[in-house]
Amino acid sequence: MKQTHEQRVLRRLGAIDAVTAATAGNESADADFLDWFVRTGDALPRVCQVHSRAALGIHAARPLAAQADGELSADFPTYIARDVDDEIRQILDSAQTEGGFVVLVGATAAGKSRSAFEAIRATLPHWGLILPPSPVDLEELTRSGIPLGRCVIWLDELATYLDSGHLTSSAVRRLLSDRQEPVVLIGTLWPTDYERIHDPVNVGDAASPAGEARAVLSVARIVDIPERFSDAELTRAREIAEVDSRVMEAVATLDAGAPPTVLACAPELLRRWNTPGSPTGAAVVSAAVEARLCGHPSVIPSALLERLAEEYLTPAQRAVARPDWFASALAWACKPVRGEIAPLLPVAPRIGQVTGYVVSDVLTYHQAKQRSTARRLRRAPWDILIAEAELDACSLIGMRAALYGLTEHVITALTRLAESGAEDIASILAMAHYDQGDLKSARRWFMNAHEHGHTEAMGMLAVIHRDLGDLEEARSWLRRGAEAGDVGAMMGWGSELENDGDLESARAWYERAAQSPAGHGPIFLGTFLRNRGDLEDARDCFQQAVDYAHAQAKEVLPHLLADADDPDTPAARIRQTFTDNVADAAGRLGEVQRALGEIEAAAFWLNKAAQLGNVTAMAELGAMLWDLDEHNDAARWLKPAAEAGIHDAMFYLALILDDRGDSAAAGAWLAKAAEGGASYAMGRYALYLQEQGDIEGAQAWGQRAHEAGDPIIEDALAALSASAGQGPMGPEPDDEASHDGGDLSASVHWMPLEQACGCVIDWGWSPLYADPLSFMQWCISVVDEGCPWHATGSTLPEAARGSMILLRGGSGPAFYIRDAAGENITLGRRLSSDLRGFLAKLASAGDDLVAAEIPAVYSEALRRTGDDPRAAWIDQRLTDIILNRGNSTLWPLIHAMEAQDRRQSN
Repeated sequence: MKQTHEQRVLRRLGAIDAVTAATAGNESADADFLDWFVRTGDALPRVCQVHSRAALGIHAARPLAAQADGELSADFPTYIARDVDDEIRQILDSAQTEGGFVVLVGATAAGKSRSAFEAIRATLPHWGLILPPSPVDLEELTRSGIPLGRCVIWLDELATYLDSGHLTSSAVRRLLSDRQEPVVLIGTLWPTDYERIHDPVNVGDAASPAGEARAVLSVARIVDIPERFSDAELTRAREIAEVDSRVMEAVATLDAGAPPTVLACAPELLRRWNTPGSPTGAAVVSAAVEARLCGHPSVIPSALLERLAEEYLTPAQRAVARPDWFASALAWACKPVRGEIAPLLPVAPRIGQVTGYVVSDVLTYHQAKQRSTARRLRRAPWDILIAEAELDACSLIGMRAALYGLTEHVITALTRLAESGAEDIASILAMAHYDQGDLKSARRWFMNAHEHGHTEAMGMLAVIHRDLGDLEEARSWLRRGAEAGDVGAMMGWGSELENDGDLESARAWYERAAQSPAGHGPIFLGTFLRNRGDLEDARDCFQQAVDYAHAQAKEVLPHLLADADDPDTPAARIRQTFTDNVADAAGRLGEVQRALGEIEAAAFWLNKAAQLGNVTAMAELGAMLWDLDEHNDAARWLKPAAEAGIHDAMFYLALILDDRGDSAAAGAWLAKAAEGGASYAMGRYALYLQEQGDIEGAQAWGQRAHEAGDPIIEDALAALSASAGQGPMGPEPDDEASHDGGDLSASVHWMPLEQACGCVIDWGWSPLYADPLSFMQWCISVVDEGCPWHATGSTLPEAARGSMILLRGGSGPAFYIRDAAGENITLGRRLSSDLRGFLAKLASAGDDLVAAEIPAVYSEALRRTGDDPRAAWIDQRLTDIILNRGNSTLWPLIHAMEAQDRRQSN
């Protein structure tokens, strides 16, 4: 007798339905599924014709009462409509014309499979229904080219297909590509499996098991099935309870769980396992559960189950176990808790030929949810399963170990497979060896993968040769990998070319990498463009990276379990990884927008990145707020960034603390930044030490700042050098002005200015009473004022014009004055004119007047480091006019920048 599709599936699964005792016809279960499918394709059932709960993977329900209405189905309790049903059915309605892939994510016995079946029965009743008995059968079917248009492919327990590697994203896209003959895939997945696949601890590259599983899920529409019923769902359940006693019982025991959970007897199953009447029976169930968590297929052979169960017996239990302990343990485990629902069910291809057992997925899911990571699984089941499971099962176990990042078990399992002739596992085995630090074995297996057509192996071969010190061979593999289309190799080869100075070719490879729909290509390209001063194109790349990171987070994060309070859980790690990706891209975007002068947009993205915990963005935001004189807000972001080791943040925080009068704290942060190698902090730290009287330390740090290219400290060094070893310069004046005795002019730096009254005055500063920055600010403030002798209310006698006078005001800095003489008079008039003219440009309506002055090479050098050319040019011009007496230090500074760039590129 020809088998129906449902019977065929049940026979391939080796299942005997515990409720209906349904078995298949007499055709061999070992017959080729694809051959059978071709011969019986015309008899493929329509969705509306399928009635086998077991074939669909829907949980058996507690039995009907003896007096129940005869119209009620023993297989299917009356369906309780879920709030998400409309969403699922809208997706399937759209898929009727263009195909689609829907995955329902929810706890075991939450009603996923039943909701999926009711949805296709309501929207696609006359479509064919394909129930692939195994991942291999599915792969053969998708590769066969057999027309599957207007068919639903049922993928209950999708993790089985994903873990096997037989369901790929390319196969899914191929199935969905024919809009003329649409295909719908619908699957179910546990939240623990969803998180395991996305867990950053387990994430490999795109070609790894986790990477390919993520790629498959990225094609699907994910719909969450809540474990708990909403108020509206409970209302509907109570209405149905009036006609279906099973639902009535479920509603009456809501404290035990939602109705689907109670209908599947989950409370009774857990109670049986947790409070066992047979310790050996509980050990058998525990062994079966852990075997499933290790990736073993659902059917566990009897001999293997017995071997595993021994490991779950205590020494005392082993000592008193009778010869028939396993048989009695199985009898206890297979005893139903209600109706025909039991912790363990036998599996047989034919009546009387039990070949293995299936453990309730209610128990497996419960155990999976209890473990925050699979690393808490005992070692024993891994070792036994890898050594004794059948080869097909060993492959799944090795893949699961790879998903968990358990490299030792991956190597053992996949080496067994490789020695048996398997070829498709070379990349995974190679990566496991690489993670263990065995570079030679990793190179061997990556070469094997490359020889079998895996292009992604080339990039890893480049990495391995680099680690081995063979840089030329590493470059060769990078180039070959890039040319073969490996995105990671494209970015690596672009970086090599950039270091070689071949910027045009480097940009071309970065652009190719950025065209990939996933990955870090836009980040690499954006960084390259930013460093070359192409800020607008860099901004577009970083915007693309932000959009992609947001889309990925929006796709994944809503479907995680709510356990983020524990940072060691997969959900917490996944959230942190996606958050970091968004923050990194947003911070880079904000940085470029700040450089472009797009302050409002920069503030938005830098705030977003900073709030997500990106310390680089905190430092950038703090610096921007400091520029805007919003020092309190700036300090709020600069402090955590400084504590995280960001030198820019330390520097700006020190400036704010110094303004607040906390010089000790300011000095401490300047010291950390300077000691960390921040050249711009070295000069400021030297001035701080000078203020504290540490002249020797000030000279040492001033010299280091000078060698690092600080354009201001050179002038301060002269004064520091002159004042070394000298005591206080005369008595502290109490009045507005006082006369100092002795020739102190050698320790004072002078700058002549023509005042508004026409007098040309020499203004001077000494490290004992001021610093270069305060002197610059003072000169800017007084250039349009009268001289000290002609100022309103001045008490300075005319006779003092020939003397050097120290002017003090309160606790601030003090400056020297004297009448200019000789060439300083002419110089003072020129410097005042230059200073007034430049200040007028700064006060003009547009930035064009200042921007037009900036040399292109100077601007390019600053943009390459992410600095603002306009701000730097303003500082440089004022320094040249005031501190350098009109002598420009611009070109030596540019040469220093070029030398620094060359050092960095080497």
